[in-house]
Amino acid sequence: MKRLLVLLAIASIAAPASSFDPSRHSSHHIAVLQAPIYNSGEYEDRIATSVRRDLVRELRARGFDAVDARTSYEELQRRGRSSADVYVEIAPAEMYARPTGGVTVRTRSVAVDVAVVVSRVAAELRLYDGRTLDLIEKRHLRRENVTVVPTDIGVGTYRMAVWFALPFVQYVRYRSAVGAVVRDAANVIVSGR
Repeated sequence: MKRLLVLLAIASIAAPASSFDPSRHSSHHIAVLQAPIYNSGEYEDRIATSVRRDLVRELRARGFDAVDARTSYEELQRRGRSSADVYVEIAPAEMYARPTGGVTVRTRSVAVDVAVVVSRVAAELRLYDGRTLDLIEKRHLRRENVTVVPTDIGVGTYRMAVWFALPFVQYVRYRSAVGAVVRDAANVIVSGR
């Protein structure tokens, strides 16, 4: 009977202990700030929102309590109060995806334009202390992808052909570069915590 009680006591301690995951960082509340946009346009705002959303998702996947602050650093300073341990701002500096050269491959009734697409994303990552709002760290991040992809397709004969652009191919390459910058930013944040 005593052995059974000892085994039950060990099991009751071992079960909760085995569910403890030290890789979870729930005590670190991280708020991702809206980045200042210098070319204030709708496209730039969508890109900044996408980067912010991706960074929050990446940090949550790594076990942090991360949220979109939905405010800028300047607004946070004016309010004078904070609710996070760390504030993160990722300001896009350069983003584009464009073909730099290409060739057309033809058969009798189909032609495909194949291009070398260069996607470049650069951003500045800033980490702020949650209590004092002082700058803790600033890091420049940059990723570039170079790929050979189809950009247009044409169907028809010598006299008449219909061409279709494939803009999603460049967008996919650009999103790949954005994802790499977001992962680099998350690595910097995780290593600093």
